[in-house]
Amino acid sequence: SDDAVAYFTDGSYIAQALPGVPIAVWGPGHPTAMHATNERVAITDLELAIQQFGSTVDSWSGAT
Repeated sequence: SDDAVAYFTDGSYIAQALPGVPIAVWGPGHPTAMHATNERVAITDLELAIQQFGSTVDSWSGAT
């Protein structure tokens, strides 16, 4: 989606430098807590992100 967010990501620079390259901003936690005072993430959200990141990398290599 092209929805605006309330935090900074290098994705905006990458999109300008490499037009047409898909950009995904993906990580654990709720967007309203990112880079905020007392930023935190639930352990269960972190564990889920680890599993999802691992599955994604595995899918790129053809591993299961």
